[in-house]
Amino acid sequence: MSSAAMKWAKNQNIKDGLLSAVVARLAQYADANGAAFPAQATLAIDCGVSERSVRRALALLDSLGVIKRTPRSKGHFGRTSDLIVLAIHRQFDIGRATIAKARSRTLQPDKLSSATGQIVRGITKGTTEPYQEGENTYVERLAQGERPLPTDGADLAALTPWGSA
Repeated sequence: MSSAAMKWAKNQNIKDGLLSAVVARLAQYADANGAAFPAQATLAIDCGVSERSVRRALALLDSLGVIKRTPRSKGHFGRTSDLIVLAIHRQFDIGRATIAKARSRTLQPDKLSSATGQIVRGITKGTTEPYQEGENTYVERLAQGERPLPTDGADLAALTPWGSA
């Protein structure tokens, strides 16, 4: 644990609670040069979040330049925790807009649908349309009086599909 890294982490202005928590925990594990190699599972436990959340946070911090990750290997025995170097030579003032822009750039890359050839970005906030065109959502089907398929211990062969009761 380096007091310089801890002091650096405390002075960073990052407007996201998880990102700030991950930076603070990384600083606790860092040496005098800002290098650390904690496991993602360890960071997840320390921050009280899932490993997936930690992976997303690390990817985002790397894209923002707050950290630099270098994969480490145990040879033919597989991977081990990444070497993470904090950018202790820089000061960061990262607002919510910058984080949102980096998050959309880093974590949700555009993909082409193999079926339609159109760009797929996943489900976006504020969308009220069904996920697939021409298909009613679950709530709309219930509102129309249709009944869903019960799956908890029922005889599936005796059941009818949506709307054919």
